[in-house]
Amino acid sequence: MDTLLIFFILPLATIIIAVIMERLLNSPITVAAFVFAFAIVIVFIAFDASDLIFAIVYTILAYIVALITCIIRSLCRRNNDDDDDDNDENSNGDNNSVCNCLGANRAINGNGSIGCSCNRGRRF
Repeated sequence: MDTLLIFFILPLATIIIAVIMERLLNSPITVAAFVFAFAIVIVFIAFDASDLIFAIVYTILAYIVALITCIIRSLCRRNNDDDDDDNDENSNGDNNSVCNCLGANRAINGNGSIGCSCNRGRRF
């Protein structure tokens, strides 16, 4: 049972936690530090000091997963911005209604212009 826990369940939990924490914190280093602190506590509570190497391995795994998640998110944002620049015309015919959110988050403001609902109509 310990082998299954160490080699399957904890790495899978580390990957899931790293992706969620990266989405919240936007910093792979912070995610790795959080996972390392958590893994150290788990190692000393559930295992002995000889299993400390697993805490280091889980930290490296969390950093790699958080870095990959960060890269994928930045590529998606960049592609989303490039796609929005081509097709963003409002009813006035000008091309100043670029929204950095997904298309589903767009809203028509009180003054009739198209804005981003996540920005609550504020232009940045």
